[in-house]
Amino acid sequence: VLLIYDKPSAKEGKYMEIDHFFPKIHFPHLILEWTNLLPSNKKCNTTKGDLNPLEIKIINPYSDNPKEHLYVKNFRYYHLTPIGKNTIDYTAINDYSHFTKVRSEICLEIIDELDYLNDNLTEAISSKSLRKTTITINKIKNLLKNGFRTQTYAAVISTTILADVKFIEIREILTRNEKWDSELNDIISELEYCALPSP
Repeated sequence: VLLIYDKPSAKEGKYMEIDHFFPKIHFPHLILEWTNLLPSNKKCNTTKGDLNPLEIKIINPYSDNPKEHLYVKNFRYYHLTPIGKNTIDYTAINDYSHFTKVRSEICLEIIDELDYLNDNLTEAISSKSLRKTTITINKIKNLLKNGFRTQTYAAVISTTILADVKFIEIREILTRNEKWDSELNDIISELEYCALPSP
């Protein structure tokens, strides 16, 4: 399983720009302030525009924990706080054509792959084939890495993986057969860091 979900697409607005979180027009003294120069994709940056975050508070990725303000369900972001609601409204992170449609397609592919790998793992362990078991476990690890913070849509993908029934079964099978290792622990820690589960 290759990491195939991080290819830039103009349609998705995934090309990164530098956003002045506190816009130049309102805060000219912060133009070169390092903590004010944040990566943003074009769609979110354009939608946010010259919003003054002191007047309308949105999540500042440099100082705020998104888990306190947002959660993910069905490939969309939902708010826990007014700041979370403003963030959704003023950055277009649920825009269907740019984000939600693509996120859902990617996550559904991952869910299908988890189903397939669950069957493969069960068969490999039942047949007591060390080779097939090892190959399948490595494919599982590679698939899970699509939810790492270095990947596009990490929050939605990691949340989807951790809640998926087939992933939970895979984890149980590997644990029961003493195949769950420290690398998988590290992978899960990364997914839990990125995930925004429902409250």
